[in-house]
This record gives sequence, structure tokens and C-alpha cells, in this order.
Amino acid sequence: MVEYILAVGVSFLFSCIYDLNINSSLSLGKKQDYRFAVLKIVLAVLAGFPFFYLQARRNELGADYQLYANEFVYINSGSGYVHSDSGFQELNRLVFFFGGDYKAMFAVVAFIQTAGVYSLAVSLGVPLSIFSLLYFLTFNYLQSFSLIAQYTAIGIICLAFSLMLKRFYVPSLVLLVIAATIHSSSYIFFVYFLFYIFLAKTRNKVRLSVLFAVAAVIFASVSSKLLPLILKNTRFGVYYERDNTDLNSTSMIVINMFIVLLMIMVFLIETDVRENVCYNFFFSIQFMALVAALLQPVVPLMVRMAMYFSFFEVYSVPLVLQKLSNKQLQSVICIITLLAFTAWFYLYPVAGNYYQVIPYR
Repeated sequence: MVEYILAVGVSFLFSCIYDLNINSSLSLGKKQDYRFAVLKIVLAVLAGFPFFYLQARRNELGADYQLYANEFVYINSGSGYVHSDSGFQELNRLVFFFGGDYKAMFAVVAFIQTAGVYSLAVSLGVPLSIFSLLYFLTFNYLQSFSLIAQYTAIGIICLAFSLMLKRFYVPSLVLLVIAATIHSSSYIFFVYFLFYIFLAKTRNKVRLSVLFAVAAVIFASVSSKLLPLILKNTRFGVYYERDNTDLNSTSMIVINMFIVLLMIMVFLIETDVRENVCYNFFFSIQFMALVAALLQPVVPLMVRMAMYFSFFEVYSVPLVLQKLSNKQLQSVICIITLLAFTAWFYLYPVAGNYYQVIPYR
């Protein structure tokens, strides 16, 4: 566990330096030239590197380690059972083509994930120090040691969203297609791609967000019967029989309810936020995370969708802090949030040893 805490500490240190440079530049009104841009990139890379390094070397950590190590051999030998989707298989073949083994494959997916999640944090302009802490405290980083293909897809989705924010819609869409081939559940994010475009163009963004929330509730009401019919003949059908809905359903409901209420509070306090594209976009993702978490007792597959949507809390919370104009309230909310996530982290993932991620072995 010490090496994980050390990694978080080093990442937090470089993230703080990143934030201080950004804030000092903005307060002094300095022109952000290419040297400043290079400095931002270097500090962001240094902030993400400790997470990448531990994940790349991993030392057989994670419940699915052996599964993916075996799959690398099966995919490149043409024999044996392969669980992963076509895009992930092609990624394995690409690593093998360049002379890599399954350990190199783990390093590649660690790079994709780390680069993707940090690129979106930088594009959003959120406090990188808060993001780095939450990346660990939300259990997403440790959980990614096991759910390898899913978090590889999440890294690509984050990079796609980063390009989407800059209005590079075609490259963003291409990356979303790639993410969907890496892990099939990524198809849901095509809906969010379209939603973002509509948000960017509509005048009443709150109204569109409310309509989207209503659609999510309607989806919830029919999914218990509709999803099994759609997915029963796919590779996800097996999850209906084996997924344990008690795994972390309570914990995910608690934390997503907390974040949704926090974001609603900011909607009520800060009127400017109501028409902010990014804020409405991430609020819609967090609302869907809560809906998926609440659906877990009825639809076992929703535990995985809840994990997918819940990942974006690492951006939603820094966005909340960024949008609060009252600095005292911002500090209070920051302390409360970090304490809440720290307590949640120890009460649920650590105590339950979810997915056998090993700082706890």
C-alpha cells in the first residue's frame, strides 16, 4: 500500500505545481505562449507518470491479470478461448507485431488510460490536484487493474471528449468508434456525443439537460425487461447469471447521490453555470451514473454501466469547485468532498477488497 500512497503523493505534488503555474499566469495576465504550453504538458505528464508506472509494471496485480495474459497468447496463436472484443484483440496483435509480450501489452493499455484521462482533465481546465486525488480515492485507478479492456476504452473516450470540447468532432467520433471496438459497452457514449452537440447549439441548456434526465428515468423503467432481450445472445448475457449485484451497489448509490446533489446545489447557487455546456454535460453523465446504480438490484449488468458512468466523477467534482465563485464555500466543499471520498474509499473498496486489487493482499 505504501507504493500507492507514494505514487499519489508524487502525482499530487506535480499537480499542485501545475495548478500554481496556471493560477499565477491567469492572475498576472501573462500571455500563454508556446513555452507555457510546453510547461503545462510537462507538468501534466509528470503528474500522471506515477500512476502509469505502477500500472504498467503491475506485478501480476488485479483479478483479471491472468485472463488477459492468457488471452494475449491465445489471440496471437489462434487457439484458446478469447473473451475480449475485436478492437482489443487487434491491439494485442499490434503489440505482438512490434515484438512485445503480454507485459508490454499491459504497459500499452496503462499508457492509453493515463494519457486519456489526464488529457481530458487538462482540456477542461479543472484543478489537476483535485483530479489526481480523486482518480485514486474514487477507486477508479485501482479498479482499472482488473477491468482492463473497459478502462482502456474509458481512456480513449476521455481523449475523444477532450477533442470534442475543442470542436474536433470528426476525430472525436473516430476515437469513440475505436473505443466501442475495444469494449462494446462504449457504444452508449455515442448518445453523449450527440447530446454534447445539441447542448452546444441550444439556447436553453438546462431544459435540454432536464429532458435528458427524464429520458434516463424512462430508460430505467423499461431496461429491466428490454436489456435482457437485447443482450442475452451477446457476450454480456453471461453477466446476468454471474454478476454479484451486492458487490458495491450500495457504495455506488451513496457516492453518486452525493455528487448529483452537490452538482444540483451549484446549479442553484451559481446562475451562470446553468447555461454552461461542460457543466450540463457532466451533470447528465453523473445523473445517468446514479440511475444505473439504482438499477443494479433489478438489472445485474447495470453494475458495470454504473462503473462506467461513475468514472466521470473525477471530473465532475473539480468542475463543481471550479464553478463556485465564493472562495470560502469552495474551500469548505473541497474539504468535505475529499473527506467523504476518503471515508467511502476505506469503508467500501478497501474493506470489501473489490476486484482483488492488491495493495490489500
